[in-house]
Formats: sequence, C-alpha cells, structure tokens
Amino acid sequence: MIFIKRLFVIVIFISVLRVGITQEIDNKPLRPIINSTMLELGKTGRLYDSYLSMIGYAGFNVGLSNERLQMARWGKNKVLSQQMFSLHYASTKNEAQNGKMIMGMLHYAYGMLYTARMPVPGLILYGGGQAEARAGFIYNLRNSNNPATAKVDLNLSLSGIAAYTFKIKKYPITIRYQMTLPFAGMFFGPAFGQSYYEMFEVGNLEGTIHFGSFHNQFHMNNLVTVDLPLGRGALRLGYRNIIYSTLQSHIDTQIYTNSFVIGVTTEFIPWNRRKQARQKQHVFPVYY
Repeated sequence: MIFIKRLFVIVIFISVLRVGITQEIDNKPLRPIINSTMLELGKTGRLYDSYLSMIGYAGFNVGLSNERLQMARWGKNKVLSQQMFSLHYASTKNEAQNGKMIMGMLHYAYGMLYTARMPVPGLILYGGGQAEARAGFIYNLRNSNNPATAKVDLNLSLSGIAAYTFKIKKYPITIRYQMTLPFAGMFFGPAFGQSYYEMFEVGNLEGTIHFGSFHNQFHMNNLVTVDLPLGRGALRLGYRNIIYSTLQSHIDTQIYTNSFVIGVTTEFIPWNRRKQARQKQHVFPVYY
C-alpha cells in the first residue's frame, strides 16, 4: 500500500513537471526564417587584371545565390542575422573580339545587423557588419605563360538594409535595398611578374598576403529587390551591382557587374517548432 502511494506521488510530480516544461517551450517566441534563392543574369561591364592583360574585357555574367534571414535569439529581439552564399561566372571578350577571359567567384558572408523601426509604418532600417570570404579565379585563354590568377580575400564589412513593407488589399509587398562595403581584411596578390610556379612550386610566397582597406581595395555590393506574393511564398525581382577593385604591388584588378535578379522567397518556422506555431505566441518576424 505504501509503495502504491509513493508511486502515485511520483506520477503526479512527473506530470506536473512535464506540464510546466511544455508550457515553457510553448511560450517561447517564434522566429520565422526568410529563405531566398536567386538567379542573376547580366553584364560584366569590365573585367580587367593587369597581371594577365593590359586591356579590359566585357561580356555576360550569371550567378546563383541563397540568402537566409532570421531574428537572433539574443540582443533583445532587435538583431537580425543574415547568411549569404553566392556563385558567379563571367565570360568576356576584348574589344577586338579576338581574346577571351573567364572568371569564377565563390562568396560567403555572415552578418549581424541591429534593427531600428522607423515612425513610418512598414519601414525598418538595419545596420551592422558582417564577415565575408571570397575565392575565385580569372583565366585568360590567350596567355600561355601565367594564364590565370587567383582571387582570395577575407574581410570585415559594413552593411545596411532599408526595407519597406506595404499591402495591396491583403497581400504584403516588401521593397528592400542593401549595401555592403568591406573596410578591413586581407587578400592574396602576387607581385608584378611573380609567377605561380615561383610561389607554389619554389615556395616563394613572400609579399603575397596584403592588408586590405580603402587604400588598396574597394568592394561594394548593392542589391535592390521587391518581393511579390506568390502562393505560400513570394516572387523576388531585383537588380544587383557589384564593384570589385584591388590595387597592390602594381597589379590592378577591376570587376564591374550589373545583373537582373529573379528568385523565390519563402518564410517558414523551423521544423522543431511547428507544434509551437499552433499556439498563440509572440512572433519576431524579419520585415513586419
């Protein structure tokens, strides 16, 4: 009899504890994720690298990028986390149309931006910084000696977003502009006439890693988008402008691209919180 009473007390205690834990989990705020996949098509107005050629090239470029936005769990619900991954390829020719140069570039960035809601309904400003890494190549098909050069850099960047959301009837439309500008980092760059054989076969890498800032590099990324409701997600249309420039050891590199952006944006709650989505909980969205 005593055993049954003790067992009953234990069962009641576990039940109360479970209810308390469940209520605590269910009361956690929801932080939806905005995920966007974008295709970029446009023109490379200038592809120039004095290590490979003394003339500029121009042609088309194509890119694929993915962006993930979510309000962070810290920072009093005023910090936006952003991850961006992109891959770009360009095929260009010189003005005489007798030479070809191609470029491939892989880029990743992770940032934290503070949220400031404006007196204007629907307008939100974000400001902060991000860490970004870039790796790629430029290849000149005309060159037999030193036909390619590598592009690798790590940077800390300033970043700002202005987003405005309004509704037509019951459908939300978001217009956004983002600018990113590196201010400090490091990048790889050979000296004028220094061959890759000398660097990687002989092992002479002295003077190939440089501190980067506004005096020898300028990388600006501008993105303007509009998200139009489409089913459970949104159709994204926009424009991206990229200016990439370095000048070090008498090697001048310039890459200017302008692209039309089309993509799909979805907003979702992580799978392990779907149960919470059925509860009346506070939500910390990105845009509204």
